[in-house]
Amino acid sequence: MWKIQEKFFLLIKKYSEINDKSYWLIFFFILILLAGLPIFSVNFLPMTDLPQHLAQVHLFYKNLYQPSSEYEINLFMPNLLVYWLMILLWKIVNPIMTGQIIAFIIATLWIMAIFLLGYNTNRSLPLVIISSTLVFNTSFYWGFINFLIGFFFFVLLLILLEKKKEVNWFLVAKIFTLGLLLFFSHVLWFLAGMIYTILSSSFSKNSFKESLAKIAGLVPISIISFSWFVYFNKALGATEFLLPPSWIVSPISRLSPGWILENTYGGIKSPITAFLLLIIILWIVVTILFNIKTSKRKINLNLFRISVLLFLVVLFAPQLVENTILFGSRWFAPAILLLLFSLPKPKINESILSVIFTAIFFVFIIETKSKWKDFESIELSGLTDSINKIEKNSKIIGLAYFQSSNFIYGKPFMQIFAYAQILKNCELNFTFALHQNGIVTTKNFEKYKQWTPGLEWIPEYVRYEDLSKFDFALIGTTDEIHNYFSEDEIFQPITKTGNWRLYKCNKNLNKKGFLFLLQIIDEKK
Repeated sequence: MWKIQEKFFLLIKKYSEINDKSYWLIFFFILILLAGLPIFSVNFLPMTDLPQHLAQVHLFYKNLYQPSSEYEINLFMPNLLVYWLMILLWKIVNPIMTGQIIAFIIATLWIMAIFLLGYNTNRSLPLVIISSTLVFNTSFYWGFINFLIGFFFFVLLLILLEKKKEVNWFLVAKIFTLGLLLFFSHVLWFLAGMIYTILSSSFSKNSFKESLAKIAGLVPISIISFSWFVYFNKALGATEFLLPPSWIVSPISRLSPGWILENTYGGIKSPITAFLLLIIILWIVVTILFNIKTSKRKINLNLFRISVLLFLVVLFAPQLVENTILFGSRWFAPAILLLLFSLPKPKINESILSVIFTAIFFVFIIETKSKWKDFESIELSGLTDSINKIEKNSKIIGLAYFQSSNFIYGKPFMQIFAYAQILKNCELNFTFALHQNGIVTTKNFEKYKQWTPGLEWIPEYVRYEDLSKFDFALIGTTDEIHNYFSEDEIFQPITKTGNWRLYKCNKNLNKKGFLFLLQIIDEKK
């Protein structure tokens, strides 16, 4: 048996020496195929904001065919690139599959970016494989799809600036094009690209004229970005989302192992994520120790500088800036990736370690798929039946009393009720159109002031007066709390099983005040 294994590894090693690029391509396609397994195994992906992003596309087509005075379509603003893709997909497949495909495209682009970065910086294939597990990071599970898609173009900019090319108008045009793609992906990625361009140009051996030419490619977009930011802040000021910066978690607390784990992989609750993070930490430590004498000469200083800068953002930046949540945490995975690829290439048997790390990647994917299926079948039980029984064109209030999941980190339930808008053309108590930076924005802010704001975050604040404004309530909670709801005259149960149930609201009930469900339950216990 050992002889067969030995011949197998020798064959892999021999093939890798003969055709290095093809060898990398084989592993690339293996990883993207594996990444698709959990994505296409469930209908409701555990990506918090994904339902609201899909609802944006629904509103786009609704207002394209039947213009409304309430909404406005925006086609040429930052952060919209992912919506353009979704608009195309929407016409080819159903909304649920649109979400699956866009998640798969993002995963593929991240893996492609990691492979391109590894190949162009002459790093090892095992590092590329184990780094690809970071595709399923905090931002992915929170569904920051417009932010996620920008990483690919950021890496292309890094590679372009790393290569020693003659500085001419063609290079400036390339930098401008990538800057434009970064801007339309997410304005934060454009800012990161601008900072990297300045840093790499400042520390390069190029002449001042050459460095200035590189930076010049991004200057026009910088002016556009600033102009947009002024407009955006003015528009956001009319809403309730122009919030002061909030750190929420102190820099010291961000050094705790639990916080680091939740804000890197930030996905499935499984020991395998801690194991993967340990492998990455060990890789960094071992690489530095074995190259301690020559590491300064071999390190990629440009990547190292930008990774340190991003780590400082992760550590010290506020977690909430205006309407942008997890402002600091979202940079954790990119910071780790850039640090890994800045370090020297260790002397290892790449062929054998590539197979071992691919096997670990496979186990990670199988565990991810299992957790996702449990999340959908157990914690989202009753959701499909409830949505099917919602009357079309009705008004829905969504209340997710589940504050956390047994399988997924974060708040994967918070925006689930938006599927009612996607599939049944319902009006919701909350929409991303309020954020003023999507493909569709609302001009009717007064409408959303008729009920308590922030119920998607804290459903316990719901009042009887709020419920009287809606036709149905889509509620996710435990059987015990559902029993109390069933007994309340404000509700008429439509579905009676599962964690998620549909209730018809009694609009004629003249009752005011909080429901105080949690307090009532505690008192009766």
